[in-house]
Amino acid sequence: MTSSTILLRLHAPLQSWGYHASSNRVQATQTWPTKSGVLGLVANALGRSYDADISDLVGLTFGVRLDQRGSVMFDYIAMRNLACSNGKVKTSHELWRWLLADAVFLAGLSGERNLLEQIEAALRNPARALYLGKRSCPPTPPLCLGIVDTDLVHALQEYPWLGRPEHPDLDPTTLLSVIEDPDGDELLRDVPAGAFIERRFTDRRVSWCSMPVVMPTPVVEEQAIV
Repeated sequence: MTSSTILLRLHAPLQSWGYHASSNRVQATQTWPTKSGVLGLVANALGRSYDADISDLVGLTFGVRLDQRGSVMFDYIAMRNLACSNGKVKTSHELWRWLLADAVFLAGLSGERNLLEQIEAALRNPARALYLGKRSCPPTPPLCLGIVDTDLVHALQEYPWLGRPEHPDLDPTTLLSVIEDPDGDELLRDVPAGAFIERRFTDRRVSWCSMPVVMPTPVVEEQAIV
């Protein structure tokens, strides 16, 4: 049976893919999209509650291509003497967080086509607001690039580069990708081990690979006939 893959363009001025947070006040970000983060995006689009079963989504094979890596920026937030509705004053609160700026990724989810078609319809008409890791990071369009009837690796290899020509990553010769692989030699702990509300995660094996760049086809403007 032919594999199918849905492709997503993940781009926003800022992204945040939570990973290895040491406390509620220190929020780190992975430098590429996590499986849990992308599945959260999909679950939001589908309108699933935070205590809903997501085992069907977890069963999808996930991979991401690093088209434009962007840069990590630091954000410090201090909130003090906040008045509450009950008349009390909330104690001071500080937050240190890292965000990913000006990055573009091509992500893919591979699995049963019927489920992918449900996801595609939901991403084009989402039940809830969508964001890339944090509510303050809404994606720029287009988000959903459609479904292709090929496996995850070939889908990521064959789609044209999404980076900007004027960006420092100009005209790369190869692109790094991280692919979910049962035989992979690296472990990433970013798979939900239950409903999102449980905030439990387990490992998956991944492999890193280099992919040749397919440059976008130049758009030829039609000349007006005088």
